[in-house]
Amino acid sequence: MQHLYKIAKKFGHSLVDMFASLVQIECNNKNIKNAKGIKIFSKIKLFIDQKQKQEFTGDLLFTKYGLSGLAILDLSYYIAKYEKYAKLIYRPL
Repeated sequence: MQHLYKIAKKFGHSLVDMFASLVQIECNNKNIKNAKGIKIFSKIKLFIDQKQKQEFTGDLLFTKYGLSGLAILDLSYYIAKYEKYAKLIYRPL
């Protein structure tokens, strides 16, 4: 893959660091793991420095590893982008 970056740079393209997006969220919260298999329609908000940055509404699926579902997948790009600063809050609708 590195050789492709060299070729792109050679043609004047700028490159940015890659990170995962459209992924599930892994967490160690016991309550979330105990709810595995439950799906709810939720509004999910992403906060950074106590300011809301993004909000998505959709399915939230509790899994044995954490959270998934359409709302999580939609929000996962932003969570990955701001991972060091992000705080996720969800509320069932």
